[in-house]
Amino acid sequence: IKYMKKKSLQSLFLTGALGMMAFGVSAQQGLVDKTLHTTNVLVEDFTGATCGYCPDATTRIEKLMDDNGRDKVYAMAIHSGSFTGGDKFLNQFADALLSHAGTPGSKPIGRVNRRLDGTAKTYSRGKWTNPHASAVLASGDSPVNLGVKAVMTGDDIKIDVEVYFPASVGTNMRIATAVVQTGYMSDQSDYGSHGKWTGDYKNIDALRWMSTTDALGENLSATNKGDFSCLLYTSDAADATL
Repeated sequence: IKYMKKKSLQSLFLTGALGMMAFGVSAQQGLVDKTLHTTNVLVEDFTGATCGYCPDATTRIEKLMDDNGRDKVYAMAIHSGSFTGGDKFLNQFADALLSHAGTPGSKPIGRVNRRLDGTAKTYSRGKWTNPHASAVLASGDSPVNLGVKAVMTGDDIKIDVEVYFPASVGTNMRIATAVVQTGYMSDQSDYGSHGKWTGDYKNIDALRWMSTTDALGENLSATNKGDFSCLLYTSDAADATL
């Protein structure tokens, strides 16, 4: 779902393990179907404005999206921790995700669908596509279908979410939503051919808001085959970060 806000393009996506709180129950709107769908990829990219190798990480994510389809691969640039001097995207939600990932100091570093690399929670950009994203894309059907619709009213975002389980899963299932921003121009270090972007680096999929600072999200109790849930979220408590 994409929409415009304050002259910049925003994107909203949903995944199964980030962090939020339901503000109410939504009426069913037909946002999901009952067909099995293959599993999608989410790359959580821990990054920063003074990280010289981070633009290369973005290039790798873009190639992963182009090679596999932008309806199959999603990304979230998490600006937190080291290498964020002068960074415009710092926020408490990014800090919570960094802590959940073990507070890695080096950048760029990330994770794909929260997979472990041996015992490591995060791993270098050279491992995002192979072995991790490749393994996710080859893993077959997902047991959960997610649908989302976002509506802007002034500076507030109302987010309707529908969840359907075409197959049963375990009881430890969580749901999360986040708003990311694409198109914001800023400074950025770059150890590649450009050297330094002075106010003209185009940021992609930068995390701006989550429904809570809990990186694990909200528990879902109805997770058996055929179960359906409607949830409603709003950004009005934190829209100052957008």
